[in-house]
Amino acid sequence: MSDPRDVELGTHLDELEVREHEDGYWSAVMAAAAPELERLREEERASRRGSLAAFVERHPTLGGGFKWWATAAVTAAVAIALLLVGLPGGEQATTVVGPAPATAAEAADYTLNALDRYPGLEGTLNSRLVGATPEYAQRTEVTFVADRDGSLWLERRWQEGSFAPHWVKDSMAYDARARALRILSDWSEIQPTPSGDAESGLYYPRFWSEATGLAPAEPDRDLRHGGFPLWRVRAYLRTMIDDPEARLATIEKDGRAVWVLSAETIEEDWSSGVGIEPVAVPVTITIDAATRLPLALEHAAAPHVVGEVTTFDLRPLSEAPARDQFTLQRPDDPGTHDGSASVGGDQGFRDLPLGDDAAVREATSAMAAFPRWVPRGFTLSASTAKDDEGWTEYRPAPGEPKQLVRMTTVSLAFRRGYDQAFVSVRVDPRLYSSTTRGTGEDKVRIDTSDPFVTTIEPEVAALWAAHTADVPLEKGAFAGVTAHVVTEPDNWPHLWVRKGPYVACVAGDLTQDEMLRIAESLGLWSSRAAE
Repeated sequence: MSDPRDVELGTHLDELEVREHEDGYWSAVMAAAAPELERLREEERASRRGSLAAFVERHPTLGGGFKWWATAAVTAAVAIALLLVGLPGGEQATTVVGPAPATAAEAADYTLNALDRYPGLEGTLNSRLVGATPEYAQRTEVTFVADRDGSLWLERRWQEGSFAPHWVKDSMAYDARARALRILSDWSEIQPTPSGDAESGLYYPRFWSEATGLAPAEPDRDLRHGGFPLWRVRAYLRTMIDDPEARLATIEKDGRAVWVLSAETIEEDWSSGVGIEPVAVPVTITIDAATRLPLALEHAAAPHVVGEVTTFDLRPLSEAPARDQFTLQRPDDPGTHDGSASVGGDQGFRDLPLGDDAAVREATSAMAAFPRWVPRGFTLSASTAKDDEGWTEYRPAPGEPKQLVRMTTVSLAFRRGYDQAFVSVRVDPRLYSSTTRGTGEDKVRIDTSDPFVTTIEPEVAALWAAHTADVPLEKGAFAGVTAHVVTEPDNWPHLWVRKGPYVACVAGDLTQDEMLRIAESLGLWSSRAAE
């Protein structure tokens, strides 16, 4: 919602007759406000249509439209999938009274607001692969507890066809305040005792890893198996608000109305054996119309591409989870191997001394990593920097002498309820590393400067153009260069921009306009400017 709309809506609600907060109070309020809400919603729809039309005109790669048959196919695919797996209960959440959504953007916005009503969430997620051969089919069950500060505890039990009927259990605890992650992977149902010999090494039934000093930015990068599905749903929803091709359908399942939001994602099809074929496949989110909480996430299966269906049984909490929920103890037995030294350990990100401007500039190598603006309600929850104690060479232009640049990364996190926004600035990795494909004349670089999509095949990059908006920045330390805003549904919404030897990234639960405004506000740290 825009600020003027908030003010106008608040004014009209203030004019309503005040009643005691008895049963049916909010139903009466919303019924009285319904005509005005509908008028305001129509104004916003008209405004949204205008802004999307301008967006498509500015970026013609988004043209072509979403075919009617694609919407029908997505809805049918979701209906079939849900008939197979069923929907979870969802009766634990409160029914939300209010107008029905008219667009996918409205439905996404309603769902995000519904999730934000609760100080904590717990629940169970069940996933299964669609289109996989039986020997590679996998089922996953996740039990979790989540806090608004980003802390997360989960237990993931997963089973592949080759392991039936045995399970692998991964337990994970992430403490966002301490920026510490602990994981225990338990294979004891498949391998009860250590096995192997002195020559090949021992294989342990349990593997422990612990990482501290983590960066608060780049959500889910350290979580196994592609991250936490509920946070992914939030990112998908935020992307759909900006996606002119996202579609909304309302269907009935198990005697209740559900909203089905659909968009397209890009998968890599390797089945030809001679190259990579980029395939666009639907991604859909099913939402309970009564509680406005997500019920299912599906990546539909296109030919030769494996899809996945995840169902959500969310149980909102009335108070924040206890802090000891986000701890995990290492088993003290000879069957557990501590792999922290190889895959964990101290990641090197240190809290910045924000009260000392000179110390902050020293710790961050005077990088322009600090936004002067963030959306209303967001507050800084973590500010860190990492010094790799090294230097890399950078040549400003052909023929000019090389300069040495210190290998520093700055990583900031902002939070607003479950919404998370991240800002990072680092030295461009393409200055000191290279990832290639092929040899000789066929050799091509596939690495990128994008901190989220670090490598991408050229064939896939061509399809990604429809999900990337190139926008010149006019203000801030990165003014004069082009920012790349990526809203591909299968990745976190993010913006990245390169200027000189540095790459800045803005990511998280943000709209395109918010990411651009943050990027145009980046500058040097100043405690006075931050007040």
